[in-house]
Amino acid sequence: MFGKRGNNGSGSEKRNVGFPWSGNDQMPCNFALGHLRDNLMARMTIDGRIHAETLVSAIGCVAGYSAQGAVFEQMRAKGIPLAPPAINVISTKNHQTYYFSDQLNLALVSDVNQEMNGIAFWPLVAGGAVASGADLSNIESVESMFSHIASQIGSDDFRLRVGNCGQPQLPPRELLKIVWPLASKCLDGSIFDIASKSGETKVKFWPVISGYVANNYIQQVKHVVDPAIAACICMESAILCSKLPAATLNEPLQGAA
Repeated sequence: MFGKRGNNGSGSEKRNVGFPWSGNDQMPCNFALGHLRDNLMARMTIDGRIHAETLVSAIGCVAGYSAQGAVFEQMRAKGIPLAPPAINVISTKNHQTYYFSDQLNLALVSDVNQEMNGIAFWPLVAGGAVASGADLSNIESVESMFSHIASQIGSDDFRLRVGNCGQPQLPPRELLKIVWPLASKCLDGSIFDIASKSGETKVKFWPVISGYVANNYIQQVKHVVDPAIAACICMESAILCSKLPAATLNEPLQGAA
């Protein structure tokens, strides 16, 4: 646990310093970043306190599902079917469905389409850990994170690698069901009807917006969760949620307190 939620007062959502958006995209993206950062944290606050591992997992869930949305939108625009060989659908013995695709993986780790000035979700997450004092050599490799999540697919006892920290209060699949309805409104501008005033936030920016929020959260919880562990929790949550079909959001919530 860590202390009471507070605004960091930086006002960074109103400035465009180093962000990969400009022109007509600047205002909606900046609003989306600020609203996602503040409202997701508020959603995770109970009695003035936040479970740190759950917070960083939550933003990872948002990023992963956002990355899927960005990839699928681009595929539709290019006329690429959301089917093999581009997207492979796997069903497990416990009746869960997952998408597997190199494009989904790459969308989290690099600026595949060279539209974001080289900025992507994972570099922002790792940057937040390093800014919080983590040594790069102590941060799990991206390859090991993908391997770990693949080994957990279909498990009835899903586990993120948390070191000496605790597991999030819900696994990513369940956490996504809780946070996505709010997060999607922050990202698309429908929260407070911001889109009608500033314009629509393009889906392609959503994973990077989530990355900036993750960077901020990892730095906020650094005194509670080792930054290298926070980065792992965040990224592994993103990897898992990038593979979940939309029908997941309509499933009954499992394991809620």
